[in-house]
Amino acid sequence: MSMIMSTLAALAILGLGLTAQKTPPSTPSNEFHVVNYGALCNGSADDTAALQAAANAAELTSGTVVLPPGNCRITDTVTFGNKASGSAGGYSAISIRGQGLYSSKITWGSVDKTKTALMIRHMSAFQWEGFTLQGPSNTPGAATQGSSVGIQADGCLPSCGGGTMNTHQVYERVGISGFYLGMWQGGTNSASEVSCLQCVFNNNYKGFEGSTFNSLNFWFRDLSLGGNDCGITGGDMVHVWGG
Repeated sequence: MSMIMSTLAALAILGLGLTAQKTPPSTPSNEFHVVNYGALCNGSADDTAALQAAANAAELTSGTVVLPPGNCRITDTVTFGNKASGSAGGYSAISIRGQGLYSSKITWGSVDKTKTALMIRHMSAFQWEGFTLQGPSNTPGAATQGSSVGIQADGCLPSCGGGTMNTHQVYERVGISGFYLGMWQGGTNSASEVSCLQCVFNNNYKGFEGSTFNSLNFWFRDLSLGGNDCGITGGDMVHVWGG
């Protein structure tokens, strides 16, 4: 009898272990899935408000905005940094993680070709990875793209005093296509320490530009350029390996 009871107890413990393994892991508190903020990412719905809400929430904990597989369409600028807090002190650090360069997409659906799709304000020590940002055109040339910008890092809002730079930025397996300017580091303020690993710039008028005084230290590894009128321009200390 004791042997039978021992065997049953062992099976019960094993069963509990198997049951525990089937339980899905809890979502980390510093990850903010855009679908939880209403994003459908089906290529037709307007997901602008959902992405902005996720970015605002992530700013408060230096968290990560998570994109699902699919096509998240935005029609207005989504701003990362100094949006939710409006704080005059400290940098924001909002990361983005998609499910892969060809799995997660953000499509710029604005009819206004003078705007920026993703704006970075007063941010440092963050990483964006695993998604493609699609602009208004599939062919290079300013005539079809207006002055649209894919990703712009441009200091901070007036509430943080201005004159600051966005620094220590990492982009890994990020694609930008169909903009007048794919990635613009500078604007009215400077930027530095930007690393792009296995990034893709296709069919932009300019793939990447670093501008303004003290915009420096841009690092590219295994860079892919195709169909841009100009691949990389501006800034000081540009380093390219395997591109």
